[in-house]
This record gives sequence, C-alpha cells and structure tokens, in this order.
Amino acid sequence: MDCPVIKKGNIAYLHNDNLQANLAFSLQMKIACMKTYPGFAKPIYLKNYRYNLHMKQRSLLIELGNENNTVEEAKMQ
Repeated sequence: MDCPVIKKGNIAYLHNDNLQANLAFSLQMKIACMKTYPGFAKPIYLKNYRYNLHMKQRSLLIELGNENNTVEEAKMQ
C-alpha cells in the first residue's frame, strides 16, 4: 500500500469528527489538574495521529512519565 507523506497541515485520511470535543475536554481536564496539582501536568501536544481517539467524544490519551522517568518515579506520582 502506497501511503502519501504530508509534512504540514491536516491529513485527509485521518479525519476526526470528535477533534473539537476531545480538545475541549482535554483543556477542561488540564485546568482542573492545574488547580488541584499545580505544576504536575505538562503541556497538551497536538499531533497528526489519532490513537483511536476519533471513535468517541471526550476521549483522552494520558501519559505518565516520559523517557527520562523511571518506573519508580511514575508510581510515586
């Protein structure tokens, strides 16, 4: 299968009808987190990937830690 490569902008075959609802929900969650746990949440990153988040409104992908954290540090949070 030949897949086109797009360097900028929307990717037509990754259409997401729930994008605005999911983004609004993620911002609400970020604000709530900032009030309860100041400095805990990192920025929200927008990428041209769906990770099945297009399937339903109010879907989130929450990541704990990153490549610089140990498993023990993630469990402490």
